[in-house]
Amino acid sequence: IVRAADSKKVYQIELIPKEKIVALLCGRNHQVHLYPWGILDGVESSFDTKLAETKNCQVLTTGVLRPGGPACLLAAAKRQVQCYEITRAKPYHKKLWEVQAPGTVQWLGMLRDRLCVGYSSGFALLALQGESSPISLVNPADPSLAFLSQQPMDALHALEVGSSEILLCFSQLGIYVDGQGRRSRTQELMWPAVPLACCMSPVLVIVAVGVEQGILERFGFTLALGHHLKSSAKRGGGSIMLWDSSHSCLSVCFGSTSEQLYLRSDHRPSVIRF
Repeated sequence: IVRAADSKKVYQIELIPKEKIVALLCGRNHQVHLYPWGILDGVESSFDTKLAETKNCQVLTTGVLRPGGPACLLAAAKRQVQCYEITRAKPYHKKLWEVQAPGTVQWLGMLRDRLCVGYSSGFALLALQGESSPISLVNPADPSLAFLSQQPMDALHALEVGSSEILLCFSQLGIYVDGQGRRSRTQELMWPAVPLACCMSPVLVIVAVGVEQGILERFGFTLALGHHLKSSAKRGGGSIMLWDSSHSCLSVCFGSTSEQLYLRSDHRPSVIRF
């Protein structure tokens, strides 16, 4: 365990291994800071680059916009999504463009070579640099999805399932849709309570929920079949969740102990307790 951001409160952590840089969403102003890779080994450094235009950022993600392209960081503040190229040479970042999402952004990720944004009761694929209209992943022409517009739900995550389906995870349930945003299965993934956070791999989704006062429980589901796996519970008081945008790693502070849940290369969950 290492201290990050000079004791600022950290909301999200993203790794940019190609450029040996760590991006943190932290501090009172919810801004993005860039730190050298060495902080992961506890190396003290005066390197702290703040991205001034990311004030009040809600969520960020990293990736590449095209095969072989530069490492990029995307940060969302309200409906505005900004894209930065990240390099290990000064000034370490360069703003490329910005685009507006259909709603206040609650999740960001890369899906089908496009930027995917999650917002209240919806997800959409945005063309990079906004050269075409967004593609909604909740098709308004599908009557079976009409309840989403009538009962607002937070967007948690979207993930491809095979080559023809996408799993949309909201605060109350998970829904399978096709590439046009139409429901592809009648089956839904039902959470026992509103998730505090989740982590995912290409075959597994795990959600952490507070099922009772002072009890945290983890539930696992297989993506392909939607089967509920074994759950586990932990007692304590209060919780803090941190995760990366790929949602392959989830850090949980609950009561007097901390644990990190990550999905290994064989997609099985492992827990490290501190």
